Amino acid sequence: MHRASEGFVSLNGAVVNSQEVLTSQAVMARVQDTKAVKEVRALQELFDMLAQDNYRAVYGPGDVQAAQEFGAIQTLLISDNLFRSRQVGERERY
Repeated sequence: MHRASEGFVSLNGAVVNSQEVLTSQAVMARVQDTKAVKEVRALQELFDMLAQDNYRAVYGPGDVQAAQEFGAIQTLLISDNLFRSRQVGERERY
């Protein structure tokens, strides 16, 4: 899943409005426990949080590690690119 733009996400190449997915009862009844929907929910929570206070999120390994040392991480979102890195050391780090 990749963020395409504010409120939109790309699921397997298809760009969808996260609000449409989260508010469609027909869609949610069929996919509510899938990994994709859990990821969309996590991203929507991030967007909602950033709309309230854009200083509540940190980016990059150094800032994330500092937040972890302070016990300040509520949810950690990691890019698929890090998991699929060709460098074993980078994959193991995350």
